[in-house]
Amino acid sequence: MTELKLSPKKPRENSREYVFRMMYSNIVSFQLAPGTAISEQDISSQLDISRTPVRDAFVRLAQLKLLDIVPQRKTTVSRIQTEQLDDSCFMRQAVECAIIKQACKKFPKTHLKRLENNLVREQQAIAKSDNTTLFKLDEVLHKTIFDGCHRSRIWDYLTKTDLNYLRARVLVTMSRVNQMEIVLDQHRQIVEAIKKQDEEAALHVMGPHVVRVLPLLKGLKEFYPTYFA
Repeated sequence: MTELKLSPKKPRENSREYVFRMMYSNIVSFQLAPGTAISEQDISSQLDISRTPVRDAFVRLAQLKLLDIVPQRKTTVSRIQTEQLDDSCFMRQAVECAIIKQACKKFPKTHLKRLENNLVREQQAIAKSDNTTLFKLDEVLHKTIFDGCHRSRIWDYLTKTDLNYLRARVLVTMSRVNQMEIVLDQHRQIVEAIKKQDEEAALHVMGPHVVRVLPLLKGLKEFYPTYFA
């Protein structure tokens, strides 16, 4: 059994939510790699928590298609579904391009300042080769655009249901640090287009930006053949 990477409980976080958060984090970060066999007993032992909240977490993660549960036999971390990933990229591109069009028409100065600050932090993370922070800042930038367009609920829906896309992007970030220089440049172009209210320039960058995982998919599958289905 792979050892989990753990963090402390949050204030007022109950055991059920803590187990789910730890398992979710370990799966999307590839600490628990796709195809890894896990058991309620192992997780319960590592977290020093009873099996009831662990069982609940397994059910929730299976509903999110992050675990494959075969009753009475075994539970494994789900592999990334290639066909579903293609659909996810199609949906993400359509939604993000619609959002960026809205942002280019009207966008709060407060949120624009947040985007500019985020770019500075991205550059700092690249200088430190800090992949984990880079990925989080990538997410923050896109979320800030959604928030500035008053579309936060759409962002929440995408990020909670689009987990093939999320894991593929994490894998790209883990595997190719040089890609983040490209991503930072694209982010700068997106922010500049919002400032200038240049819808055409924004769409020119955003369209390929959000599906950048697709051209890299063949290489990822060759390097991590057991991670994909």
